[in-house]
Amino acid sequence: MSCYQFDVEHGIVFGLRGAPITKRAGGGYIQVNRGGKPVGMAHRMLWEHVHGPIQEGMQINHKNGIKTDNRLENLEVVTPSENTKHAYLTGLASALGEKNGRAKLTADAVKEIRD
Repeated sequence: MSCYQFDVEHGIVFGLRGAPITKRAGGGYIQVNRGGKPVGMAHRMLWEHVHGPIQEGMQINHKNGIKTDNRLENLEVVTPSENTKHAYLTGLASALGEKNGRAKLTADAVKEIRD
């Protein structure tokens, strides 16, 4: 990863040609690619550039919930459980309706029954 440049104050990873990397992967996070293949996620690369390797099983949380805001002050290392709790508390995740893992009916099925 030494071939990339990092602006940790603004949360930017610069590619091999010096341009900021802004391509979003599935899930909305900024993904760093090289030769068309994923190298890593920008938020993890920025964190590791400053703090070293992330402990196995830990995740990086975006405190303000904005997945593209990779400023170091917006990132923190958390457990998967803490990350999930943060997502529900901030409204980033929802378990309402058919998104609830215990849901038996889809919204379309409910509409059909009501009609």
